[in-house]
Amino acid sequence: MIADSERLIQLAQLQDSINWLIQYVDSFVENLQCDKELQDQLTGGNMKLLEDCRNLLNERMNELLQLAEDCLMILYLEIRVQCYYHLLIVLRKQEYKVDMVNSDPDSGVSLLNKFLSQLEEKIRDFLPLSHTKFLFEGLGYIMSSVIISNASYIKEINNGGLKKMSRNILALQQNLTNITLTHELELERARFYYELLYQKPEEILRNIVEQQKRFTKSEYVELIQLYYRSNRSSKNNNKRSEKQLNLHLVKLNEIMENESDSSSEEKSNGAEL
Repeated sequence: MIADSERLIQLAQLQDSINWLIQYVDSFVENLQCDKELQDQLTGGNMKLLEDCRNLLNERMNELLQLAEDCLMILYLEIRVQCYYHLLIVLRKQEYKVDMVNSDPDSGVSLLNKFLSQLEEKIRDFLPLSHTKFLFEGLGYIMSSVIISNASYIKEINNGGLKKMSRNILALQQNLTNITLTHELELERARFYYELLYQKPEEILRNIVEQQKRFTKSEYVELIQLYYRSNRSSKNNNKRSEKQLNLHLVKLNEIMENESDSSSEEKSNGAEL
């Protein structure tokens, strides 16, 4: 991971400079093909030398194009690595069983938002709009996936923690919307996922049946397990809770299998028609 954002800005500057050089060389090659006087100046009328010159310039053009693509791809990957890094810290090291909820998002969320907004503001001076969109579009999906898939690292969560989680997701969503100028609906999915914990497991299971599944089986498993981790009390109650957990997981498996069978049957009927 590149910790210094200035290096990323330098990558954007390098990409911009390479693109300028590519355009310059391309223009020179085009002139060389149609300017007889220029050909004679460079090669003295030697056609083989002229062809060698063209081939060499084309080779260098391809190398420059590859270097420009590499710069853009490093930026693309680094932005996503930063998202993973900061969000994993937020999920794995923050407490979500809290009584008082601060009005500000967690520090990891604030740092990520600052990194993304400042980087976008600076590199848009060097990159075309299409490249900037390429770098930042899809981040909502990445963030949502990280937030949902790492629920297992949250030890416990209560209503205060759920409000804290919603506040973090909203802060990410607002910042990303300001960057991409589109409403980041993927982050709504992450917010809805944790808000399911305001319900009891049997209500969650009933909603899957009535409203169809919105998450994968493993995501529902992690959610129900988080619910029971967060509602442990005495030793006797823990044994009963473990039994209830297993019953709910069995029921979840049945529901998901039925959903899968129904989908397969619908596809089969559609194929027959």
